[in-house]
Amino acid sequence: MAASAPLLLAIAMLLFFCLPYNLMATGFSVDLIHRDSPKSPFYNNSSESISDRLSRAIQQSNSRVEYFVNSSSVATLIKGVSSTVRPGHGNYLMAIYLGTPPVEILAVVDTVSDLIWTHCSPPLFDPSRSSSYKEISCSSSSCWKLPEFGCTNNGSCMYSNGVLAAETLTMMASSDAGYVNLPNITFGCSSHFDNSRAGVVSLGGGAFSLVSQLGPFVGKKFSYCFVPYNQNASSSRIHFGDSAVVSGPRSVYTPLVLKPVSKSIIYVTLEYISVGDQSVFLPSIEKGNTVMDSGTTLTYLPTQAYRELLSVLKGAIDLAPVQDPSNNFDLCYKHGKDFNVPDLKFGFDAADELLLGPLNTFLLVDENVTCAAFFGSDSINSVMGSIAQQNIKIGYDFDDMVVAFQPTDCAHDQ
Repeated sequence: MAASAPLLLAIAMLLFFCLPYNLMATGFSVDLIHRDSPKSPFYNNSSESISDRLSRAIQQSNSRVEYFVNSSSVATLIKGVSSTVRPGHGNYLMAIYLGTPPVEILAVVDTVSDLIWTHCSPPLFDPSRSSSYKEISCSSSSCWKLPEFGCTNNGSCMYSNGVLAAETLTMMASSDAGYVNLPNITFGCSSHFDNSRAGVVSLGGGAFSLVSQLGPFVGKKFSYCFVPYNQNASSSRIHFGDSAVVSGPRSVYTPLVLKPVSKSIIYVTLEYISVGDQSVFLPSIEKGNTVMDSGTTLTYLPTQAYRELLSVLKGAIDLAPVQDPSNNFDLCYKHGKDFNVPDLKFGFDAADELLLGPLNTFLLVDENVTCAAFFGSDSINSVMGSIAQQNIKIGYDFDDMVVAFQPTDCAHDQ
């Protein structure tokens, strides 16, 4: 006799929550999926060219830079937590399981967001089908932490895109090592549908980010290691708790800066970039002049520093530049065996220099041409994008306010 649907659901839930052990006490790691990876629902290898993917990455990067600029003003902050002005869609996805019974959501991982949220409508997540879902009262202390909020007719806390709620969130550890089950996680139950993403896992410094809500259990720290784009069939990983500690040979440490206006954005202080014996200094080395962002593909520098860096690179590369076929980049070369890129050294505040190789500084724009993966902008100091972060394990510790970098083969990061 075939098993009934309720019985099958009960068996599935039993198997789901009876994995080897809960990893909360020791720290844990979760797989990240690049949105252009074959594992991603957005993957479309048959119709997308390198140029197509690059155009999307540039558009996304520019939209996120606009978000950083707008987020630096109090006027933007009071409009709502990461809701009125939103960054682009992001580069990396992570599977989370929300509710009881658990529903899988493939959410964007975002280092400049401070609110976990998902769409609360079938077939994504239907709150009425979860026994652990609970809306948060607009008189609660959680609601009062929002820069701006309102009340629904039944007294629930309302932010600009939906309702603030509490729910059970579960994450599966990499390599089937176990699970982490988090009851009463505060999240945004959004009523605004966006077919490009099911939700967001926030990693910023705000009170409602995943990192902050994990803090009482494993400390407010996380790290990730991005596998290079040309290896994106392999999963990158994000680490929490003890697994997030970055230490050992070649590790570089610099202060983590959070600014009062928007604690969702993580800043560091980049003082200069060196090529050989020549250094390009940023025009402003105020504390927290550089955004660390997983969702921006390219690295942005102030226009003056950008032009100086391209000039120094051009002098150090013994080849004639070529025209960018996409007309997006200012310094490009034929990609081949004769193309040798000098290492760049990023000089951060109170840190040893971080060495960046060609993988971090040049980007293939078609089969034959590679370009310096930098843009200039007068609207923001600088942004260290995900290309510059490839094959570097980067740790963020909000308790000790430190960012750590360690060159690593991320395809073998455990």
